[in-house]
Amino acid sequence: MNRNVAFAALLLCLSALDAPAQSLNGLCVYLEYQVIARNFAPRHWYFLADGRYLNDAPMEELSAKGMEPVCAKYPGECGKYAVAGGKLNLTPIKGKPWTADFAPAGGNWKIGGVDCQRITASYPANAKLNGKYTSGQAYGGIASATTFVFSPDGSYTVETVGAVRSGGTGATSASTTRGAYKVSGNTLELTANGATTRHLIYEIPAGTGTQMVVDGISWKKN
Repeated sequence: MNRNVAFAALLLCLSALDAPAQSLNGLCVYLEYQVIARNFAPRHWYFLADGRYLNDAPMEELSAKGMEPVCAKYPGECGKYAVAGGKLNLTPIKGKPWTADFAPAGGNWKIGGVDCQRITASYPANAKLNGKYTSGQAYGGIASATTFVFSPDGSYTVETVGAVRSGGTGATSASTTRGAYKVSGNTLELTANGATTRHLIYEIPAGTGTQMVVDGISWKKN
């Protein structure tokens, strides 16, 4: 073989070995079928460009800082990732490493053969919500519906109605909570009865105001 050709081939091989693995960055959502509830529920992957990931554990803030307490609580759902050769290689903090097929799908990702829609939009600082958003579920003889009512003045109301039916008889219950909210980025902060909680929030489709997802639960605007 010509020495120049052989040398060029060697450089090509070395450059392939030195090529950095693909990095991912951001949140994506996919649907997973729930056997008991008999419906589809949104699930999430969250990736940082530095090689860390989180798989469907609750987050209050989409950032490296927000990931740290979640990883400490759910070490089996959090760890290091590497993308190479159409594979997503995952090494959790606790548990055995595993691999899933990976491919870009337009502007989204396909992980393990499942489409995962990237969430790239976020709310501006101190955004204001306006309207009613309802989520409901039913299983067996138990059904419930919860409605968030947000006002532009920063106040909100949560109304929950439940029904239980057994042996031809039924009973209903209702509760109402009022408080104040703040929205910035992808974090919803709710304050009621002297306590404050923080939740992951985003819109689908982004910017439409027709549906929001809070901690993985879909809420449709009435």
